[in-house]
Amino acid sequence: MSELSRIKISTPEYDEILPSTQEAIKIRPFRVADEKTLLIASESKDTKQMANAMKKIVGNCVLNDIDVNNLATHDFEYLFIKIRAKSVGEVSKLKLACQHCQTDNTVDFDLEGVKIREEEGFSNILKINDTLAFQMKNIGLDDVLKVGPNSNTSEMFSLIGDAVDVIVHEDETFTIGKAEKKDVMDIIESLPSSDFVKFIDYFGSLPHVYGEVNFTCSSCGKENEQELKGIQNFF
Repeated sequence: MSELSRIKISTPEYDEILPSTQEAIKIRPFRVADEKTLLIASESKDTKQMANAMKKIVGNCVLNDIDVNNLATHDFEYLFIKIRAKSVGEVSKLKLACQHCQTDNTVDFDLEGVKIREEEGFSNILKINDTLAFQMKNIGLDDVLKVGPNSNTSEMFSLIGDAVDVIVHEDETFTIGKAEKKDVMDIIESLPSSDFVKFIDYFGSLPHVYGEVNFTCSSCGKENEQELKGIQNFF
């Protein structure tokens, strides 16, 4: 090793709160190596490679002992946005279409303004009746990537089955693993349609990252109030 190995670069640390647990954590900005990882993944245009790069960066930049694979999607997205804000600037330039004339506008958005929306009364316990209930686990980034706009019915049902953590039936509690997945799916598929809606509503009401943007259209001059949702819309 050369004498240059003695040069150490100090990195600032910042306090943050993990939204789902309110746990105090510390984060640091991207380093050049982290940025390189993200750029290579972005150039690949591969969604899974991009997600893996983002997970690696969050794992590197959160200084607490946290398993990024077990983070709920909204926790992961929140942390990535906060880390990105500390790394390359708090302001992100967005191209947003006017709601009135559809003209694209370049709008500055303060990434420090992101929030978590959790529906009132949200619970991960789905009570079907007095004898049957499902406890759902966190939906992580890998789970989200399994489904998309072109996903088929089987893939959607598989995600629901994967999200079941515990089943309570009468006085018995069953912790669900891979070996029980088929039985879980059989139980779900035997439910009346009116009860299955509870699963659909659960996924639709999951906590998520959002941001509010107000701007005046450069073309028609009308005011716009828009809500950003989904990490891809913040950059």
